Amino acid sequence: NIHSYLSPVVVKLAKEYGCRTVWTLHDYKLLCPSYNCLCQGKICEACFTDRFQVFRRKCMKGSRIASALAYGEALWWNRKKLQRWVDTFVCPSSFMAQKMRACGYDYTKLSVICNFIEQDKLDFFHSTEINEREKSRYYCYVGRLSEEKGVRMLLEVAESLPFPLYIAGDGPLLNELQAKYSSGNVIFLGHLSSMEIVRLVKHAQTMVVPSIWYENNPLSVIESLCMGTPVIGAEVGGIPELIREGDGMLFRMGDKEELASAIVSVMSKDNVDTQGIARRAQKRFSEERYWAELKNVYDL
Repeated sequence: NIHSYLSPVVVKLAKEYGCRTVWTLHDYKLLCPSYNCLCQGKICEACFTDRFQVFRRKCMKGSRIASALAYGEALWWNRKKLQRWVDTFVCPSSFMAQKMRACGYDYTKLSVICNFIEQDKLDFFHSTEINEREKSRYYCYVGRLSEEKGVRMLLEVAESLPFPLYIAGDGPLLNELQAKYSSGNVIFLGHLSSMEIVRLVKHAQTMVVPSIWYENNPLSVIESLCMGTPVIGAEVGGIPELIREGDGMLFRMGDKEELASAIVSVMSKDNVDTQGIARRAQKRFSEERYWAELKNVYDL
C-alpha cells in the first residue's frame, strides 16, 4: 500500500530506470479513492465510473478536505499512467481481478495469486494439534469489531441460538456491542495473543466471517482452514473463492436467516473432517505454491 507513504511515483521512477514493475493489490485504492468500496457503511461502486463521487459523498473520513485530496490523487495517479508504468498487477482474488477489468484495466496485465501461509506459521499450528473429538461446541469470530465486518448482524443472530459464540478482537464497536450483547452465549475475549487465537480457532466447531463489504482474500479464512476449522462465510468479495465444498458453508451477505441456518447446520455435525480440511488448505495456501506462481509473473 504505497499511496499513503511513498506514492506511485516510485513505480514511475522504477520504470524510467528500466525496471520491470509488479504491483500487488491489497485493497481497492486504484478503483476507489477511499480504498474500501464503502459509502456510509454500504457497498458502493460510484467512483468506478465517476471519481468525483468521493468528494460529493465525503467518503474519506466524512471530511470534504480529505475527500478533495483523495479525488485529486485519483485524478493525478490515473489508470492511463499506472498501466503505462506497471507491467503486472497481482490480484489476490479473482474477484479483485474482475473489478479491475470492469474498470478498464488491461486484463493481460492482471495475474491472480491467492495469499499464502508461511511454513513457520503452519508449524505453529501443528504444535497445538488436536483431534476431531476435541472440537468444542462453540463457534467464534476473530477480527476487527467494525461495521463493515458484519459482526453486529452476527451478534443479533447469536442471541437466538443455543450455541456459545466467542468474539476475539478489538475495534470501534467493542464497547457498544459488549454493553448490548454480553450474555450467557456471547463471550467477548478482547485482544488475544497468537497462541490464544490458534487455540480458540482450532477448538471451535466453526469460525464465522460475516463481512458486508468486498473482502479481498482474507487471511482469517485461510488460517482457519489451515487449522482444520471449517468456515461459514458471507458470499461477498473473494470469500467464496476460499470456501470449497467440505470446507464450510456460504450464506447470502446480510441474510440473518441464512446465517442462522448455516450455523445450526455446522454446529449440529458430529464429525468434522479436521485433518482433511487442514490437509487441503495447507496444500492450496502453501509458500511453495505461492512462490511458483509469483515466479511465473517475474519470468514473463
